[in-house]
Amino acid sequence: MTSQCASKAGSAPVVGRPGCPQSSRPVAQGEAARDNARASRCARAVGMLMLIIAMVLAGVTATPSRADEAAPSQTSTSTAPSGEDVSANIVDTQNLLGDNLGAVTDAIKETYERTGVTVRLIYVNSFNTDKQPDAWAAQTLKSLDPPPNTVLLAVASNDGNLAVVVSPDSAEWLRNRKTVDKLSEAASAPLTDGADVNGPNWAKSAIDMMKVIQTTKSTATSSTAASVGTIVMIGAVAVLLVGAVVLIVVRRRRETEHDAERVVEDEKAQDEDAREAAVSDAPASDADRADQNVPTATDER
Repeated sequence: MTSQCASKAGSAPVVGRPGCPQSSRPVAQGEAARDNARASRCARAVGMLMLIIAMVLAGVTATPSRADEAAPSQTSTSTAPSGEDVSANIVDTQNLLGDNLGAVTDAIKETYERTGVTVRLIYVNSFNTDKQPDAWAAQTLKSLDPPPNTVLLAVASNDGNLAVVVSPDSAEWLRNRKTVDKLSEAASAPLTDGADVNGPNWAKSAIDMMKVIQTTKSTATSSTAASVGTIVMIGAVAVLLVGAVVLIVVRRRRETEHDAERVVEDEKAQDEDAREAAVSDAPASDADRADQNVPTATDER
């Protein structure tokens, strides 16, 4: 078939079939292969990104379980106070704690080790002031020049007054109003509603307040970790969405460009085939006709 076309067209070779130029498909196939390779690389990159995000989230979610047994807070770098140091944090002029002094000092040390919060206790007959109990306790705590994250429980046993104050440079979870209110309620209950037949339970008042400190610290740490995890998850989803959109846009753009190139190549091939067909179908020239009319030697004989 090819030899017949070549003989009819004379010296003009056959380039290809109409609409199927020989040079267009190899180029398109090569570019398609390169696009597939790019898509594979993008898919691998997205997979690696998802793996990294999963590892980060695993680390974030593992943090709260360790935080429940937390060491001192970020603002406190000193070691846990000794028994002698803890005793200095208690002023009990009436010996209200009595035999429970050891249990209270242990609770102070445990609270510091778990939360980094320093607890100070003051028990007096009266505040001897016209100021509100909170104001008296705040002024007293300030005069002690406390470290960050310090809680003072001040009790005037004869006046029936109690105040809980927190040093102003403490962590947000400790100094906010809700936490202070919970500490005050925990310290007040054993002295009023929960008082037994022997009277107010002063040691339980202090220990219950310190339990609330530990619980609140644990809850605050878990909430912070959950917030960080949520932010990381939102960021990860946003990154994945952007990557997917970019990948789709790039692939569609490449497909559009390839389609346009194929159309151009097909049109060129069709034009070339049409020109070849026109040349092969054109009437013979005068010289060709003259050659055809010259009699051969056989005709003359």
